[in-house]
Amino acid sequence: MSDEYKTYRANAEGFDGDKIRVEGEVFTTNITQGSWMDLLDDKGNVVERPKAPAPAGKKDKAASAAGTDTAAIDAIKAEYEAQTKRLEERIAELEAKAGALEQPNPGPLDSSIEELTAYLETLSDVGTVEALIKAEEGGKSRKGALEALSARRDALQGA
Repeated sequence: MSDEYKTYRANAEGFDGDKIRVEGEVFTTNITQGSWMDLLDDKGNVVERPKAPAPAGKKDKAASAAGTDTAAIDAIKAEYEAQTKRLEERIAELEAKAGALEQPNPGPLDSSIEELTAYLETLSDVGTVEALIKAEEGGKSRKGALEALSARRDALQGA
């Protein structure tokens, strides 16, 4: 208790040392202001309570939580970037493989004369050899390839 009397308004029901005060009741007392009491000035207006500073040495919970949240966000971003990089590398690898698979298988006419000659030895159908001759004449028309094709055709026809 203090020697100085002050005027308050009850913002909730509470006991002022004399009697129970109901919400909204205005009264004068010399007790320390309770949480259920609003201090009034001379005109009857509520005087705001000064906010007590946080005790020294103790971290502000909001600041601490914000720091924790920031660290968590940074960790998630780093993990996201690492996974994104890994996935982009994997995509590039798969696209390269797919590109290689999409290349048409070179036919016998795209190979060297020696490889073409070896391939022709496996053929036993004159029609297939004739089709290859027409394709070679319509394409590169290599003299050595045409000679090998004609020789195989003649060999199959003579057999």
